[in-house]
Amino acid sequence: MSIFDRQGIPISLLRKSTSQLDFDNALTPLLSFSLVRPEIGMQSFEMHRLVQLSTRRWLETDKQLHEWTKKSIRTLATAFPSGYYDTWEECRVLLPHAREVMNHGPGDDEDALNQAEIALNLGNYLDLRGEYKAAENIFRLSVTVREKALGKEHIDTLWAMDNLAKSLRDQGKLADSERLYRETLDGMEKAVGREHQITISTVGDLAVTLLELGQYDEAEQLQRWKLKGRENTLGREHLGTLEAANALAATLLRQDKYDEAESLYRWALGGREKALSMQHPTTLNTVGNLAVTLMVLRKHTEAEQLDRRALDGREKLLGREHPVTLTGVHNLAGTLQVQSKFADAEQLYLRVLEASEKVLGTEHPDTLGTMHCLAYLYHQLKRYDAASKLYQSAYDGYVKTLGPNHPTTIDCSNGFKKMEEERSHFKAKGHHRAST
Repeated sequence: MSIFDRQGIPISLLRKSTSQLDFDNALTPLLSFSLVRPEIGMQSFEMHRLVQLSTRRWLETDKQLHEWTKKSIRTLATAFPSGYYDTWEECRVLLPHAREVMNHGPGDDEDALNQAEIALNLGNYLDLRGEYKAAENIFRLSVTVREKALGKEHIDTLWAMDNLAKSLRDQGKLADSERLYRETLDGMEKAVGREHQITISTVGDLAVTLLELGQYDEAEQLQRWKLKGRENTLGREHLGTLEAANALAATLLRQDKYDEAESLYRWALGGREKALSMQHPTTLNTVGNLAVTLMVLRKHTEAEQLDRRALDGREKLLGREHPVTLTGVHNLAGTLQVQSKFADAEQLYLRVLEASEKVLGTEHPDTLGTMHCLAYLYHQLKRYDAASKLYQSAYDGYVKTLGPNHPTTIDCSNGFKKMEEERSHFKAKGHHRAST
């Protein structure tokens, strides 16, 4: 108990295969002497800081500290779940204990690899929670440890690199993400072959980064490779196949291939609703994606309904300021904007912009995207001064983050130029006097 965090130590970390009688016999004297205190109806325990320190010192003096540290690291490596949405409550309980055992210096390669396993799942949890920088730091630890213990070409090292590349992409570090994904993919093809599911997973991950970088054709080729590989191996209704369909649809949407994108999104949505639930986060992602497609296809009523469903679910599950929730707010604002509901759209864009600057930073592509859309809204309303400032800020950010030749950067520049032409025409028209 003294090796874990001193509070909220769940019984699941302590009892393992011990019988209830033996466990009670071990626990009773600790409770009797108040060395530990029960929490939540004897389902977890806490230890006073001085008791924890004294116990560790005693173990060190008795040359048992290394043995119990090793057992604790091994226990956490087994107990800490994948970090995916359905494990979040368990992750929340184990998070402080994972961080505590990660701070213990590894005694040997076994300890180090167990810590790397904890780090991989912990990083996945933090990344899905929107704590991208913290996830990056944890993933880097996992990569470093595995590379040292197993080598750079080992499949476990490569999988840790894949996760690190994702955390970089989530922070908008797209060039770094692309480089790492390509290195990872090359290693995976050598280690397990092109058709292995883990290789196909990295293919799709690289495609998402390429999509953000504006490399649409290669992104589409990779996503089609992924979907075909998943469908052939796993079947049409498998969650992995549905995820691949969702990803390909996103790529097609960027290329104005709306009909095929809609078809893929409806396939993915139907499968996810059936296999997961109506309110599962990945289901809601597809709901939101389908809404964007329908908005472009001018099916505004259904698009708004889906946008509101996705946003309501995300706010309840993830919170109002989670990056995925903010994406939902942004998309709803866009749907309202195309319906000329400008006042409501403006308020939503302002909410997203304020939160994104705080959560993601002023130069993150998502923040710049909201800035760009708000600029266009003010452009539509002929609020040229406000639009000009936002266009310029978005453009400067795009040039720095995405580069001057990215399609989004060019689109922003063209929007700004068009607005300036309209403003000049508007001023000229306003000052013209008819001769009598």
